[in-house]
Amino acid sequence: MAELDTFTIFLVLGLAMIIVGILVFSSAETSFIGGILPGSQRTVVSSSVDESFSVGPENVETALPYRISFNVSNLRAPAVHALEDGRIFSGVLFGSGSMKYTLDTNVPQFMTINFTVTKTNSYAPLIIKINGKEAMRKLLSAGDYSFNIDKELLSDTMEIEIGAEGSGWKIWAPAVYDLSSVRITVDTFNERSYIYKFDLSGKYDTFKRGRIVLNFIENRGSLSVPLNGVEIFDEPPANSQNIEFYKDRVRNGVNSLEFRASEGSSFLANGAMTIAYVTTQENKLVQPFNVSNSTYRSFKSGELRFEVTGVSKDGGIGVLIMNGMGTTFSRFETVSPGEYRYAFNATNIAMGKNDLVIESAGGAVFSVRNVRITV
Repeated sequence: MAELDTFTIFLVLGLAMIIVGILVFSSAETSFIGGILPGSQRTVVSSSVDESFSVGPENVETALPYRISFNVSNLRAPAVHALEDGRIFSGVLFGSGSMKYTLDTNVPQFMTINFTVTKTNSYAPLIIKINGKEAMRKLLSAGDYSFNIDKELLSDTMEIEIGAEGSGWKIWAPAVYDLSSVRITVDTFNERSYIYKFDLSGKYDTFKRGRIVLNFIENRGSLSVPLNGVEIFDEPPANSQNIEFYKDRVRNGVNSLEFRASEGSSFLANGAMTIAYVTTQENKLVQPFNVSNSTYRSFKSGELRFEVTGVSKDGGIGVLIMNGMGTTFSRFETVSPGEYRYAFNATNIAMGKNDLVIESAGGAVFSVRNVRITV
């Protein structure tokens, strides 16, 4: 038997070591996020070992914002009340006719009555009465007139009467005054308010609270904020003011929020109102993975693997692969803790982007971890 030379011995040993190395690496399982599985040329996409995903319906608090801005005031300003032209007369044989007007105001400080006497016989004085008390008595000729009424005669409600005294011994004719352009000017608080409406239909049952944040550009006096007719704020506001309200102040459907200035107050503000209520969101796991052209051409089979833990509500689990062709793989079964494995073939994937979707069925709530996709 011929002896082997040294070169041949080392060549045989080297080949043996290469074969052993290939066998060792091809049988090893490597956990990593994405990449090529060493020794196999297969792509593996996996989640972090410590990462857990919640799947199923979950109640979450949702905040819905509304923009609010307003300019409200309640300041004194002259208000002019115009009366129709009329004839004033009074006489023994002819009776009398006067001009009457009811005026409602708020703590008036002054009042002026203006008119034009277009025609008169000047047989008797013209008389102005406020709530039955004489405010002016004067014999007038044709012309323009203005009379200031004493403050002592003013009140929140005033019955104003313009009449004439009887013509006395001139029984053959009444005293007559034809009046035009009759104007009553009185100062009063002129209120300008703002109403904001918002709809809680579909949100009322799970409504938690509302919060208004206002920033004032003009801030003078006291502000009243009724919600559906019930005050939720009534005081001088800070330059940046927060106002909160809860379910006992709102109603299902349209709600009315009003901003009103107290007497002698004015406000210019902008801000926001936020409504907090609970909604149900459906959590699902979506794990994308990519299949290259070369992989797809030689693809025979792949595997999905994951672990279900923490089943807090019974139901089902759905496992799907979705891509540009739609849903190409789907499995549904009753969910329970443990490891899940699914094999798939080339008809279940597409070249390019694919998504593994793990979702709840029948309201099940559970957690998923250790997701692994081998293609």
